[in-house]
Amino acid sequence: MSEYLQAGANFLWIELECGIVFADTALAASESGKRVSNIRNAKTAHTTILRFIPRVAITDLKAFANRFEELNHKLVILGELSEHVLGRRLDGRILKLAVAAEALPTGSPTRQKITERIKAEMLEYFEREKHPQYDTDRRLQGKRV
Repeated sequence: MSEYLQAGANFLWIELECGIVFADTALAASESGKRVSNIRNAKTAHTTILRFIPRVAITDLKAFANRFEELNHKLVILGELSEHVLGRRLDGRILKLAVAAEALPTGSPTRQKITERIKAEMLEYFEREKHPQYDTDRRLQGKRV
């Protein structure tokens, strides 16, 4: 790998790690100003990675993708990314939110916010189960049984 490509890969790794540190600091911050500035810095790192990733060859792409997913989840918790990043499956979203909540101190306002979001996700699920949108299994529509 040329020095140019290696420098680009190193830059993105550093940007990713800084974004995660800023997101962690924002999650732990009790002061509003500190929280806002760290969220802004984490979001800037995220945007920078998305901008430059097509131009750079990352050698350990799986590890990079895992860390980038971690940054995405923290930005979702902070309200900076929509929850579609967490996935479509309800159980997967709840599990990812629960893991994030466990990493925070028990009395933390962010942990409380995540817990409320998990409750809302579960209530939505149970409401859909009580009142399905259709009477029959859609997989059977148009097929002879």
